[in-house]
Amino acid sequence: MAELIVLTATQVGAGDQAYVSFHLPVAATLVGVTVAGVNVVGAPTTGFVSVNEPVLDEVCTVHIKWANAWTGDWRSRHLGGTETPVPLSAGTALDITLYLSGGVNPTPDLTTTLWLAV
Repeated sequence: MAELIVLTATQVGAGDQAYVSFHLPVAATLVGVTVAGVNVVGAPTTGFVSVNEPVLDEVCTVHIKWANAWTGDWRSRHLGGTETPVPLSAGTALDITLYLSGGVNPTPDLTTTLWLAV
């Protein structure tokens, strides 16, 4: 039976194209990504978080917007969604990048959680 591990990144006052990187300690399968933004300033209209890996390029994208209280998720069937799980090797580098549209110098406090089955 697979076990879930969670990697969480919190960015305070994250601007457009702000990113954080992880290196996976073990081989795992990405089964979900959740994103929550709070304290949003600068009135952005929409945005998304992109999870990227050097070989696979974009692994997944999570759209966020004001109408959804700046939250969003990407879920595979493991978490009740429809997306295809993504197998990743031990030591894989993952970049989580925020992209924002609209507003003037928009910045949210952002928490992104990666859900991994091992």
